Amino acid sequence: IKYYEGLEGVKSVYESLLKDIRNKEDYLVISHLEPWLKLDQQFFVDFIKRRAKLNINIRMLLQDSSVAQEYKKRERNFNEKIKILPNNTSLVTNLVIIPKKIVIHQLVPPIMAIVIENQSIVKMHQQLFEIMWGFISDRR
Repeated sequence: IKYYEGLEGVKSVYESLLKDIRNKEDYLVISHLEPWLKLDQQFFVDFIKRRAKLNINIRMLLQDSSVAQEYKKRERNFNEKIKILPNNTSLVTNLVIIPKKIVIHQLVPPIMAIVIENQSIVKMHQQLFEIMWGFISDRR
């Protein structure tokens, strides 16, 4: 378990995700996109563009917002599959799951991230994501 404080620490965690993920692997996200982008719009938009160029399977469960709806319309442009979470969802953290680790990123002050590299914990989060993915309609 590693702990990162501040926006620069969090950005370094996202950079490591791009380095650690391999061809055809799953990149799974549960997120509230709007506050995530507001932390550093230039960095995170660039991150999305760089991530889109990788040959990976990006699936995202996003809290409903105008930003999430816009990204859903353009999901193919960024090599993403997006589903919108139920209306009563209120997230203040992001969860990113790749085969080697999970990242829990707090979107409200204090800005921080926790990285867990434990295969049992990663596997559990992958399974929870798959359960949620299966239950959420793709029509929204």
